[in-house]
Amino acid sequence: MASHRVKESQRHYSDEYLLYRPAWLTRPRGFIKFKEKEAQEFNDLIDAFIPKDVRHWDCREDDWVFSYAETVLRVTNRPD
Repeated sequence: MASHRVKESQRHYSDEYLLYRPAWLTRPRGFIKFKEKEAQEFNDLIDAFIPKDVRHWDCREDDWVFSYAETVLRVTNRPD
């Protein structure tokens, strides 16, 4: 009986495929400004759930100002 050897497929990988590529490699490098990111996420949350009767709102350094037809509401985020 003749024996038949099964030919293994040879894979040719480029060097790029063999190298470890961390997930952050394709993202821009630098420091993440968590304070700014958190503030933007909070403002996006306000935008998503703002009541229809608010005519305008603004975010400042220490407070948020919401303008209604007859009044202005100012929410302050300070310890004093």
